[in-house]
Amino acid sequence: MTERIEKSIYLILTALSVFLINFCNSIFFEIDYRLSILSASVLILLIYLYKNHWKSWMRPLYLITWQSFFFLGSLLLSSLLLYILGSSNKTIALTGGTAIYLSGFFWGNVLRVREYGDGMTRIIHISDLHLGHGLGKGHLRRVWHKVAALPGDIIVITGDMIEDINFLDREVISLLKTEKRPVIFVTGNHEAYMNSQLLREKLEEAEIFFLDNNTYKWNNISFHGIADKGHRLSKISYPDRGKGRNILLVHQPPQENPPFDLTLSGHVHDGQVFPFNLIFTLLLKHSTGLYEGSRVFVSPGTGSFGGSFRLAKPMEISIIRF
Repeated sequence: MTERIEKSIYLILTALSVFLINFCNSIFFEIDYRLSILSASVLILLIYLYKNHWKSWMRPLYLITWQSFFFLGSLLLSSLLLYILGSSNKTIALTGGTAIYLSGFFWGNVLRVREYGDGMTRIIHISDLHLGHGLGKGHLRRVWHKVAALPGDIIVITGDMIEDINFLDREVISLLKTEKRPVIFVTGNHEAYMNSQLLREKLEEAEIFFLDNNTYKWNNISFHGIADKGHRLSKISYPDRGKGRNILLVHQPPQENPPFDLTLSGHVHDGQVFPFNLIFTLLLKHSTGLYEGSRVFVSPGTGSFGGSFRLAKPMEISIIRF
């Protein structure tokens, strides 16, 4: 799948979502449907520009656009709940939607630390920081300072760390270099279409090992990385295992049982917004958390897409005891 096709699918799905949300809200709140179509069209045009012609000055507008989308979604959820209860009170719907949105903004700023397993080696797992467009340097500092205070032997980042390669400037690289334990990184779908060589050089300058289609040996553990292609692979070609224990890092969680002692992934964000987590649980074999039987761990995400908004699904720094 090419970058053009990937972006087209993304835009079509986003457009359908925006139009559906606006259309439903226009019916409930009795707003002229033409105004709804106009507002939806503006949102879609802006999202297209962010995806294809990003400039750093767009960031405030980007945040307003996506937070507007989240607010409209919150209104729709409130309206649907009232409809189920047999009410059509618009004031209550607006109040409820605002409360849901503010709750999502609150949860979008909650960062928890959670430990899994009972082994002797502590792996600090970070994924889906989404830095550059929605979340910025303040979020990175918060995460990195929290990581610095945690007991751990090695740090792994399973993709979607940045949305804009220019985010990795001197200030960010200096901050990343303050961590003296080994840090290894594998790309996610947001890095898949970046200049791979430039990304590698910037990360190596920050003393982060670029693991795409590579192996990093640490003590008696071999860490293997699979480069993300920007879309879900129907069949994953797994790297050869080394001697000792083997851990696979791949951004999008495999939906079969990988032949490794442990697989670390991300991408799903635990749905980011309730009830999408329930949908992903039904659709995906591995959607979030630790799956003991298949030895797969999927991070709930250490950031969020579109800025600070996660409904009942907080961000997480995971410690895997292996």
